[in-house]
Amino acid sequence: AVGILRKWVRPGGLMLISDGFRTDKSSVADPGTLPTHAEAIAQLTSHGDELLLERIALQAEVDADNARNLDRISARAEAIIGRRPELAAQVRAYLEAQQVESAAAGREVAYATWLLRRAGGLQGAPHEL
Repeated sequence: AVGILRKWVRPGGLMLISDGFRTDKSSVADPGTLPTHAEAIAQLTSHGDELLLERIALQAEVDADNARNLDRISARAEAIIGRRPELAAQVRAYLEAQQVESAAAGREVAYATWLLRRAGGLQGAPHEL
């Protein structure tokens, strides 16, 4: 994905990317769907871009985000079921899947934000943010 994003960033420009990666405690059924931390860094820098900063989200932040998102998803699910009762089983299955994923977040999956400088510019030169 970084290969696509970097096409829109000038050489030497900055890219801010947030994504998840598997933790050491991960029991993700298909490990090919989510990289490890080392794999994520390798992917991010595979075009020669410079990793300037990494911030891994704290568990409390992940929990708060997930609680807020689950509240919103639950409210929307109930609204959909109210309008389209024939979809109740599918909507509830989706909601259950989101709850399972949310429970794994921050424990089996960690979230980070990375700041990268696209290769091809003046490496190490100061840039205004």
